[in-house]
Amino acid sequence: MFWNYAADPHGMNPTGTEMIYAPDGSHPNAQLGELIFGNTGYIGGAWNAVRCPTTIASCWVRNTGTVPQISAGTGTQVYVADSARFANQPVLATGYGDSHPSYLYRTGWILDGRPSDQNSGSIVWTRQVSGLYTASNGVGSTKHLPLEGLCSKKLLLDVSPGPIDSTRGGNYTMCIGAGCDAGASASDIYVNCPDQTGATVTCSDWTSLCVYSTSSNLHQYQQVDMTRNDPFGTRVRNFNNLLSRNAFDSYKNMKPLGTGYALYRILGGDGVHDEMALVKLPPLEFDSINRATFVPVQIQLGSVPAGTDNVIAEFGYDTNFYCTSRRETCVAVGTGQVNEATPFYWASESFSGLPCSSGCTLTIPAVSQRVLYYRLWYRDASNAVIETGPTQVQVSE
Repeated sequence: MFWNYAADPHGMNPTGTEMIYAPDGSHPNAQLGELIFGNTGYIGGAWNAVRCPTTIASCWVRNTGTVPQISAGTGTQVYVADSARFANQPVLATGYGDSHPSYLYRTGWILDGRPSDQNSGSIVWTRQVSGLYTASNGVGSTKHLPLEGLCSKKLLLDVSPGPIDSTRGGNYTMCIGAGCDAGASASDIYVNCPDQTGATVTCSDWTSLCVYSTSSNLHQYQQVDMTRNDPFGTRVRNFNNLLSRNAFDSYKNMKPLGTGYALYRILGGDGVHDEMALVKLPPLEFDSINRATFVPVQIQLGSVPAGTDNVIAEFGYDTNFYCTSRRETCVAVGTGQVNEATPFYWASESFSGLPCSSGCTLTIPAVSQRVLYYRLWYRDASNAVIETGPTQVQVSE
């Protein structure tokens, strides 16, 4: 609602122009001539004029103009994708970060806090005789998007590919796939959640049982450049959780000050009481790298051991070569640009190595700005290993 309180201090709206309705998006922030929306992919009803392009599931929108134009959704609009997709894989509703955008700072950016929106989703958990809860897979692609699981606010540890322990020793664990338990299929999810005892459970809030894929914005504070359209969210900077003890602050937000600082709340900062914190914002700088997908790390092999027919690379973000929360080695076999549909393979899957009898360039699909570990395997025509290279370490862009 836009209210001209100088002309109508009592809110009587005598001519119908002192108070003008502006349909709600996700916690819009208004100022003179500007209205900022977050999660505008969810706006429906009569005000569909302010929406993301059809290729983007969720975005911020800056709507500029007169009050009547902004109210009608007909002002000049700038949209920025809110990183709810990665490598063109959409995040399901349970993994979105809610949006609490700040006012537009004078140089054209906003700040935002992104707690989970606590959407219940559609997963129904069924308790087994063993005490484990099971459900069919509703979490999306685990190769593209990280998993988060909660049992009554307690984070779950991913023990995929399994098996999962149904005893007390396996409390607060989750597993996805056929290796999790006897009779499991590739699409099954198993959870050891001792805090739940009902025959069925749904993800209704953080006191229940939830497993979902997450976007890079979840639980983050973010700075967003709103000066131009950005369909990939490349001009969005994450600040991480900034010492917040509780990642599930439903009203998480950050307010810019005019001195290069920002003010925000730490929910339960000392374990009991809320604290106010001040953070100095570093200069807002961007480059041309698209971090809304895998960043290709190219390994050039000019010469290979005698008898080499093909090569593969084990890779990950620790010395086990795990590239996700799944406890299984990741394998890269591509070249050139990353194949977003099949960016890599688990070691247990079937794959063909990259032909490399006289040299080649192998591409590792890396997550941006991570310490990357990789090791090359040189194989003959029957895929027998001829030689294994040393573990290499580098930082992705």
